Amino acid sequence: MSFLILLLFACLIAMSPLRATAKNSGTPVTVTITPLIFDRTMPNNLRFGALEWRGGIEIRSTNTAFGGISGIRTLDQGNSLLAITDKGQWISADIHYRDGQLAAIDNVFMAPILGAPGERLSGKFETDAEGIGFDINGDILIAFERNHRLARYDIATDHWQARASYVPVPDDIEDFSDNKGIEAIGQFADAAITGGPVIAIAERYLDSDGNHTGWLLGPGAPVKLTFARIDEFDITALTILPDGHLIILERSFSFLFGPAMRLRLVEPTALRVGNLITGQELLRAENREAIDNMEGLANHVSASGETILTLVSDNNFNDFQRTLILQFALPQR
Repeated sequence: MSFLILLLFACLIAMSPLRATAKNSGTPVTVTITPLIFDRTMPNNLRFGALEWRGGIEIRSTNTAFGGISGIRTLDQGNSLLAITDKGQWISADIHYRDGQLAAIDNVFMAPILGAPGERLSGKFETDAEGIGFDINGDILIAFERNHRLARYDIATDHWQARASYVPVPDDIEDFSDNKGIEAIGQFADAAITGGPVIAIAERYLDSDGNHTGWLLGPGAPVKLTFARIDEFDITALTILPDGHLIILERSFSFLFGPAMRLRLVEPTALRVGNLITGQELLRAENREAIDNMEGLANHVSASGETILTLVSDNNFNDFQRTLILQFALPQR
């Protein structure tokens, strides 16, 4: 990928007025923030796997509509966020730091995600938004489950009034389980890297060998990809680094051991038909660390030049689960 294309893609995202979207519309939400230590058994440790801890927070609200965050994107060099919930809501907020560590969010707003005619979505069958990504123009891509579909929203122009325009989907979508459809979606800045502009991966749509399925969706026929399923983890999000590398977020849960999560780094050259895509493990965390039902993943380059990964958990609107935002720095490769 040329430097010029990378710069253009970064500028499109940076210039987008997404951060201002919630400033003038939507419903304000009051939140309470609690700082996190990632591993209480090693409170001074900042290195976990290949990543460096950059802080985390737990978020609570008395607003019962807040929660269920299933996807996130960070904006403005990490100073704001845009998220979606699995009850069909946008969430935006400002992010604050202290001594280089994630400290708080505020100016939290929510607004309903609209359908193609501009109607407010209703019912779990229509509102279950699970994956979020940018396309090459800075529009937002959303993957919905239950009524499985991929939608594009021109938030930069239409703000919360953006209407869905639908993206072609693979034929396999008719065979998805209700709540195991596409949860990871994004678009590469340079489609020539992979031969297809949009990448989508199902949470759990396994082939005959028990591996995960993804697709490159372009103007031609979908290109099917195979991602190794390791230790019964499901795929819940992806983020694409400026250089075209892919990071995949996975999670698992057992009643005996609780939640677990993993991040894998994938070379863009590995994304080809017939290849079993494994990637490099960056981080694996389990119940002793400050994790929950981890479902969202984003990246940004900070003002200091660090590549920061931001993860969010879906509390499923349950009091015994938590909404967490975690940040890690990806060391320079």
